[in-house]
Amino acid sequence: MLVVLLFIVLVVFILFKQHSLLLEGISIFAIQSYPNDKHESYDFFMSSKKRMTVEELKHIHYLKEKKYSSSEIAEQLDRPANVIRYWWNKGIDSLNKVVKKSMITEYENDITNWITNGLTSVQILQILKYDYDFTGSIDTVRRCVNKLKKNLPAPPKKAFFVQLPPPGENLQIDFVEFGRMKDPNGKDIKIKVMIFVLPYSKHAYYHHVYTESGAEIFPALAEAFNFFGGVPKNIICDNFKAIVVSNNNRGKVVLTDEALHFERFFDTKFVPCHTYSPWEKGVVENAAKYIRNSFVVRDYSSHDAVQKAIMDWNNNVASKRVHGTTKKVPIDAFTLHEQETLKTLPNEKYFYSQYHTRKVHDKIFLINYEGNQYSVNPKYLGQEVKVHEEGDSIVISIGSTIIGKHTKVNSNQKGVIRIDSKHQDDVIDKRSIDKDMNLRASFFDLSFAAEKIYEQLHEAERKIFMKQILDIGDSLGKDFVAKVLEKALSQNDFTLKNIELLVNKKKLEDNNKLKKQNRRKFLKKDEFDIPLKPIDQDDYDI
Repeated sequence: MLVVLLFIVLVVFILFKQHSLLLEGISIFAIQSYPNDKHESYDFFMSSKKRMTVEELKHIHYLKEKKYSSSEIAEQLDRPANVIRYWWNKGIDSLNKVVKKSMITEYENDITNWITNGLTSVQILQILKYDYDFTGSIDTVRRCVNKLKKNLPAPPKKAFFVQLPPPGENLQIDFVEFGRMKDPNGKDIKIKVMIFVLPYSKHAYYHHVYTESGAEIFPALAEAFNFFGGVPKNIICDNFKAIVVSNNNRGKVVLTDEALHFERFFDTKFVPCHTYSPWEKGVVENAAKYIRNSFVVRDYSSHDAVQKAIMDWNNNVASKRVHGTTKKVPIDAFTLHEQETLKTLPNEKYFYSQYHTRKVHDKIFLINYEGNQYSVNPKYLGQEVKVHEEGDSIVISIGSTIIGKHTKVNSNQKGVIRIDSKHQDDVIDKRSIDKDMNLRASFFDLSFAAEKIYEQLHEAERKIFMKQILDIGDSLGKDFVAKVLEKALSQNDFTLKNIELLVNKKKLEDNNKLKKQNRRKFLKKDEFDIPLKPIDQDDYDI
C-alpha cells in the first residue's frame, strides 16, 4: 500500500513539472512572436502594471543623449527593452491622462457671462438649445455651471430696506407645515396651517387647512378678518393658484374670479409678491419659523382638534410674548394702535363659491346651470358670463357687473326656469325699441327728404306720421311717396292734411297723364288708303 502511494506522488510530481515547463515555453514563444517595437508585447503589458514616472522618463531621455542603447537603459531601470523603446521619443506631456472633451466645453465663456448676469441653469439650457442647437441635458449644464461658479467671485449680497407699514395697511399670508396627523380618510399627512400676520403689530391668526385650494383659502381669510375684527387695505401673498392666474413681475397681475369676488365683497386688494421674492413678506416668513419651533405637536384626529390647540397656543403664548423686533406684546400693540384702523366688516356673511363660465342663449335671455335656466339682462344675448353661488342665491355677472340674481332651484329639481320680472320688462322695452328703430329705418329709406322731415316733426307726431306715410308707400309705391315728401319739404308743410292734399293731387296728375297715354290716336287721311286684295270667290268658303 505504501509503495502505491509513493508511486502516485511521483507521477503527480512529474506531471506538474512537465506542465510548468510547458507554460514557460508558451510564454517564451509569445514574447518572441511579437515584434519588439510594438507596445502590445507581453513585457509591455506586464510592465504597464508599474506606471512610468516623470523621473524615469527624464532619465531615459538623459541616457539616450549619452548614447546609451535601449537595452542598457532597460537594464539600469529594470524595465523591458521594448517598454524603453515605447517611451524613447515621447514627451513628458504624454504621461498626462487624456481627458474626453465635454460637449459643453466650447460654450464655457458664454456660460460664465450668463452666470454673472444671474441666469439659472434652466435658462442657460434654453439659450443653448434654441440659439446654439445644443443637445445635452440639464444635468450636463448644471455640472458645468457648478464647476464655473467655483472660479467666480461670490456675488454681492443683496441689501434690503425694511419699512414698517402703517397700522391696518397690510396683511401677510402664507402656509407652514409641521408635525403629522390623520386626514378625514385616515391617511397620515403633514399638519398644514395658514398664517395671517399684521406686520405693524405682529398680531397673528392661524387656521388649519388640508389643501391650498380656493375652497379653503378664502373662507380662512374671512375667518381671519372676523378674528381681527376688521379688514386690512391690502393682502400680501405668494402667487397661489387659487388667487393668481398670472403675474409678469412688471405690475400686470391677473386674479382668479374667486379672488376678484373676494376683493369686491370685503373692499380689499390682493398684492401678489414678485416670483422668487419671499423677503417681500418677511414678517409672515418669520412667523412660520416661530410656530414651527415653538408649537408643541400632539396627536390630533380632526381639524377642530388642531385648530383649538393652535389658537390656544396663539392666544396664550404667541400673542402675549414680547416680540423680538418691536419689543412690544403683539396683542397690546394691536389693541392700542391697529385695530381701529381696520375697515369695517360687511354686514352680510361671506360664502365661498367657485365661478363657472356659461353662455347666454343667442335668442332667449337665459343661461343653463345645473339643469335649470336663469334669466339675465337681455342686452347680454350670446355673451359669456360667470355664474357662482352665494348662500341660497345664484349670481350671474360679467366682470364686476351683476346681470342677474335668483334664488337657487333645489338640487333635486331639473328643468325649472327662473325669470326676473325686470328682465322680462327689459325684453319688452328692447323689442319696442327695436321696432321703433326698424320703423325709422324704413321711413328714412323712402327719400332724402324723409330724414329732414323727421327732424322737424314733434316727437309725439313722428310714429303716427311715419306709419301713415309707409302705408301710402305700400299702396302707391316708394317713388310716389318720395315725390310727395319732397314736395312737402319744399312747401315746409308736414301736416297730414297737406300730405293728403299732395297725395290726391299727385294721383290726379298721374291719372291724367295715364289717360293721355292711352287716348286713341287719330289717323291721317293718307293712312286710310289701305290696299285690299281681290276676293277669290271660287276659294271662298261660305
